[in-house]
Amino acid sequence: MYRGPVILFCMVFIVSINGVSIKPVSSIDNDAIELAQLAENIWSLKPAVLRTKGPLVICQFIDKYCTNENRFQAISSMVSSIVNEYRSKHRYARVLNKCISKTVLEETKQSCPILQQLISPTITQQDKFNIIQYQRVLMKYFAELNILISHMQTSCNDEEIHGFLCSSNMTLITTCTNKILREIYNDNNYEEFIIKTKQALTDLNQELLLLSIKTEIEN
Repeated sequence: MYRGPVILFCMVFIVSINGVSIKPVSSIDNDAIELAQLAENIWSLKPAVLRTKGPLVICQFIDKYCTNENRFQAISSMVSSIVNEYRSKHRYARVLNKCISKTVLEETKQSCPILQQLISPTITQQDKFNIIQYQRVLMKYFAELNILISHMQTSCNDEEIHGFLCSSNMTLITTCTNKILREIYNDNNYEEFIIKTKQALTDLNQELLLLSIKTEIEN
């Protein structure tokens, strides 16, 4: 049961200078790559409703309608909306307006499935049940996830956070994770943190995979 964490701990290479333990940059980079892959796997196992009917439909909207000129502004508005306006029914209005004028937006609503699913999603009872099941599994690992999310807000830029939320760019996800780990390394007990976090995310992946298989069979 404890074999994984023990092996990880033994593989950690510590260089001591003047009695201070310093973790090599390459080792932090490797930790970031591993955690980024685990995080991407976890997010990829979310219920389909969150991707096709819920708030994350905004990811598809940005990819389809936001040009290079206004893409960054739209991403910044998206991140701000999620962090500061998550209870508002109109939290994504500013994102939409960054990419399409109000006049064109009104004309597009009727013919664009992406906008219809974002503005007026059809959420079934089964969808709600799947979301609740997913949330219950995530909450078992709230402590580990909360540390990463808290540091994400202070360490990563808007484009990197967008990459995380939309699972759109593994390079951005890894870069963001690397920044998080470097910030956490300034605190104490980095080695203990990284071992516990890797194990927790690995266990979370396994639970979500089993839940995904179970949901697919039942549906």
